[in-house]
Amino acid sequence: MDNKISSTQPAGGELLLRQRVAELETALDQSNRELALLNRAAQAFMSTLNLDEVITLILEELRRLLGVMAYSVWLVDPKTKKVFCHQAAGPKSQIVRGWQLTQGAGIASWVAEHGQGLIVPDTRLDNRHFKEIDRQTQLEIRSILSVPLKVKQHVIGVLQMVDTQVNRFDAPDRALLESLAATAAIAIENARLYEQAQQDAQTKLNLLHEVNHRVKNNLAAIIGILYAERRHAGLKQEATYQEIIKDLINRVQGLATVHNLLSAAEWAPLPLSELTEQVISNALRMVTPPKQVVVDIALSSIYVTPKQANHLALVINELVTNTVKHALAERDTVCITTRTGLEEMPDGPMIIFEFRDDGPAYPEGMLQPDSQHVGLYLIQTIVQHDLEGEVVFSNQGGAMTLIRFKKEVTHG
Repeated sequence: MDNKISSTQPAGGELLLRQRVAELETALDQSNRELALLNRAAQAFMSTLNLDEVITLILEELRRLLGVMAYSVWLVDPKTKKVFCHQAAGPKSQIVRGWQLTQGAGIASWVAEHGQGLIVPDTRLDNRHFKEIDRQTQLEIRSILSVPLKVKQHVIGVLQMVDTQVNRFDAPDRALLESLAATAAIAIENARLYEQAQQDAQTKLNLLHEVNHRVKNNLAAIIGILYAERRHAGLKQEATYQEIIKDLINRVQGLATVHNLLSAAEWAPLPLSELTEQVISNALRMVTPPKQVVVDIALSSIYVTPKQANHLALVINELVTNTVKHALAERDTVCITTRTGLEEMPDGPMIIFEFRDDGPAYPEGMLQPDSQHVGLYLIQTIVQHDLEGEVVFSNQGGAMTLIRFKKEVTHG
């Protein structure tokens, strides 16, 4: 009787082919799962800039990755260059968490120093393993897989997996962990930079508050000294002396006003109309009933830099003081009007600031180039030298001052 191969039984070559196809399908399926895991991990890592949240997400992905006994994230201290365990998960992880390794002690330290991944099949045969961890945790760690966290070839930390089984990890495990580490490193570095930026910003803010507080106190002290001088000086009966002290007090109070505005705005550009309103309001404190000043300030979207605001505060304060002294000398009411605008010039936009009152106008002698009027001389000096602009004094239904200076900010 002849031996015949059943038609339903695959030939040897066909069987091998089917087995090969099955192996490829299994490998492809495994590869797809790993890619999906890495994609999910990347999205999770980039979802937050909080360092602790990033580390927690990394540990969660490590748990899903290979299902080993314990896993941890070690970071390199930028100052000491020592490696410390930022976070860990698994049995006795609370003991390992926060552990600091000196250079050359432990697998994580070795990986951080050399910048390359490492598989330890059996820790009993590798002197680089830090045996103190086993003693402290009372766990017999046998296998370790450790890979560096790198950003631009600079090692910032280490991802590590451990297990009690010998030869637990192989080359594909290392390749998968290294792929995860590439994304994790970027997320950790971004979170650290964000955290450092927040700390730096808070430090600068605290310093700015301290400086503001001291300047404010110094200005208040100067005003107090001037008031005391005005009360107790031997020349207190002389009208000229009293007027000088009064003017000094008003000028320092003008500086204090703009300083408070800039402090509140954290030294950002200020709206010119708001600055004008605050300085005028402060300067008019010297006016007592029945005298009255009506103020009309046109709203504007024009901003000035902190430096310009300081100079303008002095200028506006002088203009208001001049109006109160001269326009209210023989009348009970005066109106102050301010307008602002922009004028396009070849070198860039110029800010136009107009200040006028409906008083008796400037005396002709005050408008002469060699005028000895202290207030107008101070205004000219500040506008020309500090604001690098120009000022024109004229009479148009009262005293009118026109100031032009360069716009130094682009927003507002």
